[in-house]
Amino acid sequence: MKTTLETGEHGRRIPNPEKTGVFRRLKESIISGNYNLRELKGALTQESITVAQYAELASLLLEKLDKRVEIDALTGVFSRASLELKLNRLKEELNSTEGRRKLPVQSIMVIFLDIKEFKKLNDTHGHLAGDQALVVAAERFKGVTKRGDMIFRVGGDEFLIVLPITDNNPDLLQSIFQRIQEQINTNLSFSKIEPDGSQSETITFSISIGHEVLNRGDETTVKEILNKADQKMYLDKKSQ
Repeated sequence: MKTTLETGEHGRRIPNPEKTGVFRRLKESIISGNYNLRELKGALTQESITVAQYAELASLLLEKLDKRVEIDALTGVFSRASLELKLNRLKEELNSTEGRRKLPVQSIMVIFLDIKEFKKLNDTHGHLAGDQALVVAAERFKGVTKRGDMIFRVGGDEFLIVLPITDNNPDLLQSIFQRIQEQINTNLSFSKIEPDGSQSETITFSISIGHEVLNRGDETTVKEILNKADQKMYLDKKSQ
């Protein structure tokens, strides 16, 4: 006799309530992040779910894993893994005919940043304080940027901010950079959290910053832009 999964009253396929329940539970576990890969595989081999349901779960899991790779777990900003893809895509949109219709962007400002004397901060106050500094820095970067801007953590204490800008006036671009530079380094500090959860001393730190601008029509590659911004950040660090 055929099961209710295979046929209904008129030969119509109808869902098996038990399999639907297992599918929903597994789907919720993936969405919440509390999934078990062995359980997912076992559900198919034990026929607890259908092949179609397994395919949907696998697609959802891949999407979840892609996002996990794309986002830096500590700071919540984009990770280095997604940097060149997103920046190249933005550059293509900047210079393409279709992109010009969609985006009123004339320039892309790339800002390279790192925490000054980060190794000393780690050695003096411990790695927990170093992690706090990274989180505080990332939150400050979020506070000085707007929707549509992108922030990346590209190394241990190195970050990158990408700003699509609707103007290419050099004076305006310089004033935007100076404003961001000042806002980032104003009263940048945090209360150190001890291993027992208590707060102790206040630690003040600052950020080295360098920037470069890519204008519409420029043939400069993304790698060249990143290198130039990195070099200017290094000069800023050495000047202090």
